[in-house]
Amino acid sequence: MSQSPDIKDFQSLSPADLIVQYQKSLFSIHTEVTHLTDSQANQTFDSKEAGTWSCQILVGHLVDAEMAFIHKMRCAAVEDRPQFTSYDEDKFAKGGLYNTTKIGDSLELLTRMRQWAAGWLLTLKPEDFKRVGLHQSGKEQTIQDLLTIDVWHLEHHNWYLNHKMKILLGK
Repeated sequence: MSQSPDIKDFQSLSPADLIVQYQKSLFSIHTEVTHLTDSQANQTFDSKEAGTWSCQILVGHLVDAEMAFIHKMRCAAVEDRPQFTSYDEDKFAKGGLYNTTKIGDSLELLTRMRQWAAGWLLTLKPEDFKRVGLHQSGKEQTIQDLLTIDVWHLEHHNWYLNHKMKILLGK
């Protein structure tokens, strides 16, 4: 793929198709990322294709984002128009929060969270995907909107991860 995935490619998917993609996208993560040395895992980049974050930071970010997406979807499922808050991903990246966990452990957690959430998402009725929460900007977001963004988010960052791996492995 010559450019990062566009969220529009996911917006037309049904909830059932989104859940399939949600589960399937885990298998597109570069398998060799768990075999990087500490030096490779923490190497930062400065390119349009690879972004700036290290592989360590990128994978840690995916875990944090997944926790946030799951929490928002679950709140929207049971609360009346819950307020969603965001976090500053760049402060998390610069704050050293991702330096203590091995990439393999982070990917294992990401996998387990997605498996757990997919099982729950499969229990929802079609009308449940229309339940709404409020982004801090005031914009309404349905469970389907959040799932769409979550699916795209992993694919988007995986595109960067693949470019980082090409540089690191010289392929």
